[in-house]
Amino acid sequence: MTTTNACLAGLAAAIGAWAVTMARAEPVPAAPHGDAVAFCKAHRSVDFPGRLFFGAGYRPGAIPRQLSKLDGPLRWRCMEGRVWVCSDSADGDWCAKKDVSLRPSPLLRQACREDPERVSLSFAEAHYSAFDWRCKGGTPVIIQSYPLDRHGFFKASWIPLVVRRGVVIGPTELPAGPR
Repeated sequence: MTTTNACLAGLAAAIGAWAVTMARAEPVPAAPHGDAVAFCKAHRSVDFPGRLFFGAGYRPGAIPRQLSKLDGPLRWRCMEGRVWVCSDSADGDWCAKKDVSLRPSPLLRQACREDPERVSLSFAEAHYSAFDWRCKGGTPVIIQSYPLDRHGFFKASWIPLVVRRGVVIGPTELPAGPR
């Protein structure tokens, strides 16, 4: 048997074992009655709850009905048993989980090679970074960092949902994000 065939046989066996495991797995139930507050109390911390919350009814961008009265392009997640919400920026950066790498991305390095003293880098070049960068002598350097929460999201972008007697009453204004 060639090395390639042996690798393919091993991969096929692993996929087969995974398929058997998944067939035996219990389906994850959607949230009872679509209650995001109860869902977060039960699940404690979920960075991207959409699929788990909605189950088979999940659609990208869907939010729980009880959050639909809050303004803006809303994102939500569970942190320490509470619902946290964020009104996203047009480019989708404020609510996203951040890259904390101190190593500049290939796009950042390329931008600085092309313009060695560039002050402003585009969103695409610094996408999802926890830092603001600029070029100095052809090398990307960090000029500002932003505080992140324990899960790697901008602290300034997220706010806990205010619920009284099971009714969502706020926040009445969502933070605008750090940038």
